Amino acid sequence: MTSGDVVRYGPNRISINTNTALHEIYGTRSNVQKSKFYNVFRSFFEVPGSITIIDKIQHGFRRRIMSQALTISAIKSVERCILENVRIFCDQLVDIQSHDVAEPMSREWSTGRNMTDWLARLTFDIVGDLCFGRKWNVVESKRNRSFLEAIPAGTAGLLLAGHMPAILTLKIDRIFFRKLTDSARKFESMAKWQTDRRIGARNDNEVKYDDIFKKLADARDPNTGRGLTPSDLNAEAIGLIVAGSDTMATTMTATLFHLLHHPSTLDRLYNEINSTFSSVEEIVMGPQLNQCHFLRACLDETMRLNPPAGGVLPREVLKGGITIDGSFFPEGTDVGTPLYALQRQEKYFSNASSYEPHRWMVEKTDLTSEYGDVTLAYSAFNPFSLGPRSCPGKGMAYAEMTVTLARIVFLFEMRLESESLNARWESDGSIQFQTWDSFTSTHDGPLGHGTLHAIYASIKKSCEIQGWEGVDLLIICGDFQAVRNSYDLNAMSVPAKYRAIGDFREYYSGNRTAPYLTLFVGGNHEASNHLWELYYGGWVAPNIYYMGAANVINFGPLRIAGLSGIWHGQDYNKPHFERLPYGPNELRSIYHVRELDTRKLLQARSQVDVGISHDWPWKIEWDGDWKQLFRFKPHFQSDARSGRLGSPAAKYVMDRLRPKWWFAAHLHCKFSAVINHDQEAGPKENPLQEATPLSDAKDVQNNDEINLDVDIEKPPNGDAPDPSVDVRNDDEIDLGIDDDASPVLKPLRGEVSDSDAQEVSTEANEVSSNLRSQLPASFARPALASTHPVSHPEAITNKTTHFLSLDKCLPRRRFLQLLEIDPISESPDGASDKEPRLTYDKEWLAITRAFRSCNPLTSPIPPNRGEAHYRPLIEAEEAWVEANLVETGKMIVPENFEITAPVYDPSVGLHPKEHPREYTNPQT
Repeated sequence: MTSGDVVRYGPNRISINTNTALHEIYGTRSNVQKSKFYNVFRSFFEVPGSITIIDKIQHGFRRRIMSQALTISAIKSVERCILENVRIFCDQLVDIQSHDVAEPMSREWSTGRNMTDWLARLTFDIVGDLCFGRKWNVVESKRNRSFLEAIPAGTAGLLLAGHMPAILTLKIDRIFFRKLTDSARKFESMAKWQTDRRIGARNDNEVKYDDIFKKLADARDPNTGRGLTPSDLNAEAIGLIVAGSDTMATTMTATLFHLLHHPSTLDRLYNEINSTFSSVEEIVMGPQLNQCHFLRACLDETMRLNPPAGGVLPREVLKGGITIDGSFFPEGTDVGTPLYALQRQEKYFSNASSYEPHRWMVEKTDLTSEYGDVTLAYSAFNPFSLGPRSCPGKGMAYAEMTVTLARIVFLFEMRLESESLNARWESDGSIQFQTWDSFTSTHDGPLGHGTLHAIYASIKKSCEIQGWEGVDLLIICGDFQAVRNSYDLNAMSVPAKYRAIGDFREYYSGNRTAPYLTLFVGGNHEASNHLWELYYGGWVAPNIYYMGAANVINFGPLRIAGLSGIWHGQDYNKPHFERLPYGPNELRSIYHVRELDTRKLLQARSQVDVGISHDWPWKIEWDGDWKQLFRFKPHFQSDARSGRLGSPAAKYVMDRLRPKWWFAAHLHCKFSAVINHDQEAGPKENPLQEATPLSDAKDVQNNDEINLDVDIEKPPNGDAPDPSVDVRNDDEIDLGIDDDASPVLKPLRGEVSDSDAQEVSTEANEVSSNLRSQLPASFARPALASTHPVSHPEAITNKTTHFLSLDKCLPRRRFLQLLEIDPISESPDGASDKEPRLTYDKEWLAITRAFRSCNPLTSPIPPNRGEAHYRPLIEAEEAWVEANLVETGKMIVPENFEITAPVYDPSVGLHPKEHPREYTNPQT
């Protein structure tokens, strides 16, 4: 799909994405008025405010009143209430009740703060003081936060109903959008209540200083002598709450986001603020603050990339029509400019997607700047609108934002400890702060920690929506990142610049307890040294259980099998040879799945209910809607066709155990499939007849991922899973490289024959098959034909497996699914679904004991002797487990977690030179 500057987005609605259209539509002499879109406010509010009023004459009256209350002198007169609220805000950020505000804060790091929430609370408190003369105290107290939380949902409801008024006239909102429209009504009623209280306080002389509300109430129109009625005051109060809190919070939050992702820019701002002020109390409105030009440039660049109201603000063409960019539009047409899109156009802003405040430091007359014609840039820059409908509170907004940000920068050293909730990487390498159009802009983050908190919070919210009291079990399919301290990061396959301590440390240290029993397998981005301590499985924190390299465990009546790691054919038949301190290759190989662990799972002879892996089972894509998958992830198609998508090990286990459900992750998209085990895996029809041609798909990159893959060569094509060939997925975020390393890729072209495939090596130091054939027999790889013959014991009767993979935990991503699972396995003795407990699996304990002579560390790994060899050994061990564990009541997994490694110490930082030590875990 392609589009130009002019887009029709409704029967009579036109969006025009040019700087000339911006001025021709919103300028003073434009033959337009606010569109009927704004009539939606009449459905919620008694009278319209100056922001939403359509009639030009009435708007002129309101504008003349508002301008008297928002003069520079008026703003200066209420400065003390802004400063008082900012002081409280800074105190609360660092968990300090009182301190000398004239000095910088302690050097200790605070806990992470979601600045979307905190800055929204600050601006809301400031608005309460400025407009109503009352402290709402939402920074310090939760009591009034429901009012604050109603704003984004309420404005989203207004936007929805404005574009589709039939939602209200047909009362469809009561069925489908009840929360949005209810929030709008709640917002109006609470604003009216505050206005009535403020009017009463004014009459009783309870207000101690002249706030904005008093100035509005006392103001008179110089043309008519009229003032505002109580209903008018309520309407203006609503506008001040939204414009004075929500929009400024968005700008300040986004500014911090961009600064923290651009350290050199933040350093320059630090230098400007610290060279201008010697004490935080010097940071007040006035000439000194106005001289901080780079601070203003940072705010302007933020409002360019993340305008507080970035969508189309529609204007209705009046009688006689209007000509815009040479095109005539008749009466009744709604026209507008999409500000978010306009302010990201390369023809107006060089490096338009990059955060570069320096562009606003160039003189307008300098046409030789690297940023091009600055005058042209200003012609497309319009965060406060223009003409008669421009924001009258522009001066107050800049004053409040500059004071707040200058004090934050002066007082605090800031850092991001993990990928922000709102971070989105673009194809050009830039990182963007995500906002969502809800009349104003809504957002989340930046948040300086990992995702466990977010996952648990999402579960709670989802359960509330479903009417559930909670969940019994949370399953996480890898990339859990159980990082206990900074040293663990040195055992994690992540470049230094992407390191994040995450929020698991709080559960490990005991500061938090997981609200739901959490079960997980390992992925390819893990604190591998920590998980290796629990090779057979165990608690990584209270109520959080790692399944080990391979495991079968029971939760109440459910029998759950798990396989950790991802597929890499070159390491499949190797032992777990990695030892601390890990080298660059070992950082990656340690999370590759091994044949011995797979072999043990393949000895199970009884039904399981759930299977878990990080990798997708090989060929699973053909059992779901592969056409939709390839449309969403085009580069998957060539990998799927050539047999390089998914894990053969996971497929071996799934085909043998045939669970009712199989859960996985790794490929960062939601995908479901149904596997009929009586049919051969593979496409049910030729995928190339209707899907995207390979010639178009093979070089398409997944722009949603940071692809740092550095495998030397891609594996050859083939139809059978060959353990000697790396069947890897190209969508994996491969972070196992040095910071300065450059990817070296040598993709194979065309088809590769079986004989040629043996010559292909995916490692620079791999021994070729020709050379290997000249070596003694001990150097030969195990014969493939006997590696994993898949048989189906009589007790495994299930014929259909439901596969589900989910996305990663980010806003607007499908990373959570609530399910009720009925067991199909034979429940262990004493198992209960009313109070389910985590218990050992009798058969798996017997398998583990039968394989105790096969040390996973020794080389070479003992060859697979086949099921006939292992079965009598396992049956003998099963009798031992029955007599010594089952009959003695020792099958419940003891809650015996102990802290082994030191807990997180912020003073160490994220880049210690020391490697983690080896710790003996008493659970293993």
